[in-house]
Amino acid sequence: MAERRRKIFDVCVIGTGAGGGVMIDELTHAGMSVVALERGPRLGPGEFMGHDELTNIIRATGFAPKLKETLRQTEGETAQPRHFSMIGQCVGGSNVHWGAMAWRLRPDDFKVLSHDGPMAGASLADWPVDATEMAPWYEKAEAAYGVAGGAVHNALQPGKHYPNPPHPRRSGSPVFEAGVKKMGYAPFQIPLAVNSRPYRNRAACTNSGMCVMFGCPVHAKASPLSVGLPRAQATGRLDLRSEAMVHELVLDEAGRIKAARYLDAQGRQHEVRARQFILAGGSLGSAHLLLMSRSGRFANGLANGSGLVGRNLMYHVLPAVYYRHQTVTRGWLGPLAGQAVDDLHASDPARGFVRGAVITEAYPTTPVVYATSAGNAWGGR
Repeated sequence: MAERRRKIFDVCVIGTGAGGGVMIDELTHAGMSVVALERGPRLGPGEFMGHDELTNIIRATGFAPKLKETLRQTEGETAQPRHFSMIGQCVGGSNVHWGAMAWRLRPDDFKVLSHDGPMAGASLADWPVDATEMAPWYEKAEAAYGVAGGAVHNALQPGKHYPNPPHPRRSGSPVFEAGVKKMGYAPFQIPLAVNSRPYRNRAACTNSGMCVMFGCPVHAKASPLSVGLPRAQATGRLDLRSEAMVHELVLDEAGRIKAARYLDAQGRQHEVRARQFILAGGSLGSAHLLLMSRSGRFANGLANGSGLVGRNLMYHVLPAVYYRHQTVTRGWLGPLAGQAVDDLHASDPARGFVRGAVITEAYPTTPVVYATSAGNAWGGR
C-alpha cells in the first residue's frame, strides 16, 4: 500500500461541501492540522466561465465527470446509465452549483414529532436544538456567506437585516407577486447567498443567469470554494486531497477509527491517519461509507447497531411548475430566485397534509433546456 505521508493529523474530514467546508475552516482556525479528502476534482473559474449548458444540464456530467451511475424513478423500472449530477462531486460539493437560497428552518421544523405526533410509516424525531439556540449560528453563517436580503417578517426569517442589501427585483417577480396576493398569500423576497455588492474579497453578482447547476466564475455565489476553503488553506494547516475516493474506515483495537483508506485518480491505494474523523459526504456518501466499512466486529457496517444507516433518507425535493406569460419577463437575468410565499409551510389538518413547503418564484433552467424539452411551446409558434 502506497502512503503519501506517515503524519497523524488532528482531524480528517471526508467531504468538502457545505458541512465539511465549514468544519475545515473552523478547525484550522482553531489551530488543528486537518486533512480533507474529496472524491471529486478541484474545479475553478476556468471551468465555470463557459456556462456550458450541454455539459452541466443536458448531459449532467459537469459535477460528476468520472462517475458511472444508473438511475431509476420507481422500483418497477430498470435502472439506466445516467449521471445524477445534483450531487456535486467536486471540491466544495453541491454548494458549488446550488441555487443559494439561504433559508432558516422555522421553529416548528425543529419539533416535528412534538407538533405532528407519531405517524404510521414515518420516522419522526425532534431536533435536539431549537430555533432560538440556532439563531446566533445562523447569523454567523449568514455573515460568512454574505447573504443578501431585506427585513423579512415571518417565521422563516424573523424581522432582521442581512449583511448585504437585497438584489434588484427580478423582472418576473411582479407576475408571481400579483398572483399569490390575489390568492391571499404574503410574498417576500428570498434571501440569497449571492453578493449584491462586493463583500469580503468576493465580487458582486454579474447577473449572468447561469447560477443553479453552474459554478460561479467570479465567486459572487458563496460556497466552500469561495468562503471556507481559501481561509483554511491560508492557515497552512490544511492538506486538501482531491480525487481521493475513500472506500474504508479502519479501526483500532478499541473499535475507534484510526485511518481512512482511499484511491487516488490513478487507482493507487493510500491510507491517512488522524486522531478524529468527520464524515461530511452528504446523506448518500456518508451512509455508503459506513456500510462499506464492514468487519468481523461490525458485520453490518460502522455505527449501524440500529440497522438504520442508509434508511430514513433526508434529501432535497424540488417539484417545479413552468408557466408561460404574455409579458416578457427575462427570467434568466440575475440570480436564481426572487419571491416566495411561506403560507403553506406548516401542517394543516384542514387541508389533509402533514408538513408543507415554501413556494418560490425562480428560473432554474436555461434556454437550451427549454429548447430541447418544450417542443411546440418554444419559439414564435
